[in-house]
Amino acid sequence: MGISDWFYYSLSYLGLYRPKPAKLVFVGLDNAGKSSLLQNCANNLPGFAAATSHPGLETLIKGNVSFTALDVGGHPQNRELWTKSICGVSAVIFMVVAQDAERFDEAAAELHALSAVEGLEGVPFLVLGNKINHPGAITSAQVIWDRLRAHEIKSRPVRVFMCSVVTRLGYQEGVRWLAGKI
Repeated sequence: MGISDWFYYSLSYLGLYRPKPAKLVFVGLDNAGKSSLLQNCANNLPGFAAATSHPGLETLIKGNVSFTALDVGGHPQNRELWTKSICGVSAVIFMVVAQDAERFDEAAAELHALSAVEGLEGVPFLVLGNKINHPGAITSAQVIWDRLRAHEIKSRPVRVFMCSVVTRLGYQEGVRWLAGKI
């Protein structure tokens, strides 16, 4: 927890500050690190989380925003829940495995399908290219941007950040960017 987060949390705890509420959904293909990221953000604990079989819910405070975060599994049978879970959200975190270039087309199709969901105009999308600590991983946000054809998404702010959830590298910048867009 950074000093600003601690400050906002302390004021909130004392009843002197009420953070702006926001609903956030974590989506992405299976094994992208969504549950691990949520665990890191919620509990400040690094490590791996088990694959998501049921959607998980956590409350996170980042700066002046209090996120209710929903982690929806990425296995194909769970993806039909995405459109139901995404309605009314303030922001979307879409995770991609940076070392799995063979699945970039599949990830691009899912990202574009989500961006076309009615009622999400203007909702910011944070794309995290995770697992950059693995051998053979793409470490360039521009390459992920291009491979996912993110430039084609016109109705909302979209930004790509590279990260490693396990080594706690890079995702904090992305979450700060996202909090600033809400």
